Amino acid sequence: MKILLQKEFLLFLAIFSGFSASVCAQNNQAVIVKAISDGDAHELVKYFHTMVNLAIPGSEGVYNRNQSEALLQKFFSQNEVLSFKVKHEGRSNEGTRFLIGKMNCPTTVSYTHLTLPTIYSV
Repeated sequence: MKILLQKEFLLFLAIFSGFSASVCAQNNQAVIVKAISDGDAHELVKYFHTMVNLAIPGSEGVYNRNQSEALLQKFFSQNEVLSFKVKHEGRSNEGTRFLIGKMNCPTTVSYTHLTLPTIYSV
């Protein structure tokens, strides 16, 4: 089986957590990583804000949860996820958490970038 590395391919998912505590965000991170590993769009969009920036091959824009789920279901149906591992995580100077992961599919290796900003409620 030949695996191709797609240079510069990043799956951008802006994932918004409704929880402001970092402990809750850590718990959400594990569930989010599992959803990507399982190719489970339905579980993944549970952690999206009402609107999300999403960039995958063929689609880039701001989408609501239903639109995001449909696009991700299509992506996962065409790209079976064999494994997903977080390769790097950190925080921006503004405090926004991010993850960079490596997703192995049967014919490609994709690098993902996930942004996990904290949304504060007043």
